[in-house]
Amino acid sequence: MLPVLSYGQHAKLDSLQHALEAAPEAAAATVAAWVAALEESPADSTSVAQGYYLLAQVQALADKGLLRRVHHLLGQMNTDTYAYDTAISHFQEAYALAVEAGDVRSQAEALAGKGDAASFNDQERKAVGTYQKALLCYQELEDEEQQATIAYYMGISLRRLGVVDSAGMYLEQARMMAERLELKALYVGILNVLGLLNEEKGNIVGALDLYQQALSVAEGMNLARRISALHNNIAILHKGQGDYAKAIEHYKKVVAINEAKGFDQIHLVQYNLGVVYAEMEDYQEAIPWLQRSLTNRQRLGLKSRQLAAAMMLAEVFEATGNPDSTDYYMGLGQALLPTIDRPRDQAFGYEQLAEINMHRGNFTLAEEQFLEARAIYQKTENIQNQSYIAEGLYELYQAMGDAKNALRYYQEHILFQDSLVNEEQIRALARKDEQYAYQQELIKKQSEIDLLDANQRIARLQYLTMAIALLVLLLVVFMAARQRIRRQKLQAEKLQEVSRFKEAMTGMVAHDLKNPLSVILNQSNPDAPAHHMAQQMLHLVSNMLDVHKMETTEVVPDTQALLLPSFVMRAANQVQPLVAEKNLKVNLDIPAEAVVQADPSLLYRVFINFLTNAIKFSPQNRTLTVSARAVVAGYQVSIRDEGVGIPEEQWESIFESFGQVEARKSGGIGSTGLGLTFCKLALAAHGTDIQIDSTVGVGTTFSFVLPKGEETVAAAAQKSSPTEDRLKIAREDWKELSVLLPQLKTLAVYEAVAIEAMLDKLRAEGQEETRRWVDSVLNAAYTG
Repeated sequence: MLPVLSYGQHAKLDSLQHALEAAPEAAAATVAAWVAALEESPADSTSVAQGYYLLAQVQALADKGLLRRVHHLLGQMNTDTYAYDTAISHFQEAYALAVEAGDVRSQAEALAGKGDAASFNDQERKAVGTYQKALLCYQELEDEEQQATIAYYMGISLRRLGVVDSAGMYLEQARMMAERLELKALYVGILNVLGLLNEEKGNIVGALDLYQQALSVAEGMNLARRISALHNNIAILHKGQGDYAKAIEHYKKVVAINEAKGFDQIHLVQYNLGVVYAEMEDYQEAIPWLQRSLTNRQRLGLKSRQLAAAMMLAEVFEATGNPDSTDYYMGLGQALLPTIDRPRDQAFGYEQLAEINMHRGNFTLAEEQFLEARAIYQKTENIQNQSYIAEGLYELYQAMGDAKNALRYYQEHILFQDSLVNEEQIRALARKDEQYAYQQELIKKQSEIDLLDANQRIARLQYLTMAIALLVLLLVVFMAARQRIRRQKLQAEKLQEVSRFKEAMTGMVAHDLKNPLSVILNQSNPDAPAHHMAQQMLHLVSNMLDVHKMETTEVVPDTQALLLPSFVMRAANQVQPLVAEKNLKVNLDIPAEAVVQADPSLLYRVFINFLTNAIKFSPQNRTLTVSARAVVAGYQVSIRDEGVGIPEEQWESIFESFGQVEARKSGGIGSTGLGLTFCKLALAAHGTDIQIDSTVGVGTTFSFVLPKGEETVAAAAQKSSPTEDRLKIAREDWKELSVLLPQLKTLAVYEAVAIEAMLDKLRAEGQEETRRWVDSVLNAAYTG
């Protein structure tokens, strides 16, 4: 029952109204006093009416601060009088005005009120989204007490949505804050809901332990409502375990507390005691408890609760063979049905009426009521309830001898059961993902709180609560949808198998080519074309191996100080034969004192790849430019060519493994497309990204930043000097080595021809994707 205004409160509000009418010139002060008086008054029909009268006065004054307070006040009043939709609209108005004023605390309070109204109205998804926004506001205000409270309410709403693990994360976060801030009343409420979560997960022992912890704290603080609620939950737990004696013991403790304190909620425990006795088939004890509950619910005007009590009494009297009493309570329930606002409660009433009528042989009426309940449940999209109705209709038609309809609803029942199994499996997987995400979020949240304590608002919390994925209840109703999911899974597995095969073949081919290429390089004349081509192939093979390694393992660069001009010159000399073939000019514009910190092996290969790439796609008689300039982070290095250019929409794809854009393929130049992939991975290992600027038909510039070196120019110059890493063999030794060559030919290094034959076989027998891959590898191996 709602609280009502006292005579003194009525008199005060009336006097303020008279003052406003008598002295309009002092309206602002009078209205402000009126708002304050209403904020301290309980909500009843008089105060709500005055609130709306006051709203019109404040709108006339155009005082947005007072207007926000009145909207917030009306939101609270409508929540207290069960007008939840109206309350939500007023809280939304209050929030909009608070945003306009930049008042973060008022924003948080309006959002919290809106979330409460949505939750009371069974709009739990809306409640969760609103609570999330309120939580962010309170984090910005560093108000931990309100953060704990909102996290608690979010846990309750998420539990009602069935997102159990997410609810547990928020409740655990709220518990830690409440315990640290010694918010004992809130702490009791949190333990209570955590107990409910454990009970729903089947952890009965854990649930009972949490209830008893909460009960101990509540009794120490003499929190009568909390003590009553906890005894009620413990009773429900024992009832679920079949221990009716203990359940009744705790329910009667709840009755004693409610009677002593005059709590209106006594109707709940009276109903629960009646249900327990009915399940025990002790109808003589069940009937008076249920009747008391019904009487209290009628006094409080709780229509849905009245319906539940009336239908339970009808079932009990039906079981005792008292048709007159059964008819009376069924009639009462039938009369209440049109007045019920919540569709779920209305459908449940029709379902109970149908079951009693079916039991009494009133098949036509039972059929009508079952179908009415079925239509309502279909609108709510509740699969579990639809399954119950389908089962009830199956039993009804079976009793009527209607085999056709009985079979129809039996199949529907089985279909719903299959959907529930699939839905539960999906939920279980989603809960695992969600649990991990929230564990990470919880760790991050604690770190952010510690950081705020240490740095005094240097960094503001941006708590990523939007990671809560409100997991949808997938309605897997039709068998065709299930088959489609299976086919998609098989296709995905097949694509993964092809990808794994391609990677394995790439690694095998590259590894087996590397050894024979090394032998060719060591045995050939450095000035011979064969030596140059072998060197290019070895470079390509190294790219394939290194890209595969970098994509599968973490590479830690072995950095040292390098003199950049001499280092780039060394790379330029390496590609000089390619430059000469196209009569290109290479310009180096690098400060003489530029020293960078990098891994010499990786950086050398980066420059080789960038220069080779620029040469490949540059026409004859053009210029390549390698430049560097000092920036805050080190030196920005740029490699610019005057080649064909790259369309902007394809800038990303050129860094993908085996990827080349169409514009750069048009020249007929073969390549694996791994050079730029290697550059990107190698530079990423150094902590830097590649920037690209390209115009089709004009040229391309690749840029990246290298950190400044930690040594002097002289020391870096010594490390950057090229070292001769080829094995020198005197001419007189060749005669003796030639005797060993036939033996060397028996080793794996000479198996390149066998590898080529194997690739030809794959191309002939494999799928289209495999044949394209083989062609790209062979084309790159022969053309460099």
